[in-house]
Amino acid sequence: MRRVRQPKKSSRPPLRLRMVVLGVQGSGKGTQAELVARRFGLAHISTGEIFRREISRRTALGRRAERYLMAGKLVPDAVTNAIVGKHLRFGRARTHGFVLDGYPRNRAQLTALERATPVTHAIQILLPDRVAVQRISGRLNCACGLSYHVQYHPPRRRGICDRCGRKLFVRDDDQPATIRKRIRIYHRQTAPLLAYYRKRGVLLQVDGRPAIAAVFRRVLTQLRRSMATP
Repeated sequence: MRRVRQPKKSSRPPLRLRMVVLGVQGSGKGTQAELVARRFGLAHISTGEIFRREISRRTALGRRAERYLMAGKLVPDAVTNAIVGKHLRFGRARTHGFVLDGYPRNRAQLTALERATPVTHAIQILLPDRVAVQRISGRLNCACGLSYHVQYHPPRRRGICDRCGRKLFVRDDDQPATIRKRIRIYHRQTAPLLAYYRKRGVLLQVDGRPAIAAVFRRVLTQLRRSMATP
């Protein structure tokens, strides 16, 4: 009987996507990170979410992070790096890949991430500062947890929550002056990260001004082109 030759096993490991999504506040990077993770079956790792998870579970790292957050301070890079690193080592992030949202924010975090697991793609959602201020300053919040926007998602009754009927409010950090300060910090800290990813050839840039679905289509187009490039 004729022996059938088996195909040679590839020496290349299977593609495991490891992505970061960057963008100024209000650019919609969190939404796009979630959509990308869902499309490719990746873990969506949001720093805000994993902080809350560690705190609710009363882990040692969670307690350390909580002390700074309760005092109104930023969580130090060492603690942030440890929490993110922990979530990169387990579950779907380890087996399938991940999309990071809200990390890295500065050079120290970038260095820690690259040492742990260099990313395959860095996606920057581009948005002019004035549009970012307009988007964020129009947010309305309710004590019940629902949120609205005066232009993009207004309540049925002006200033009143659709679900509970309570009065809506604007958070202190969504005031225009505070937003502009946060945007300045973003540009100061993030510019070196973009230059690094561009030099590595993994930076993809997408206009964040269109509707969510249109931005996502452009993100997918950019990703597919980059993955098709040998």
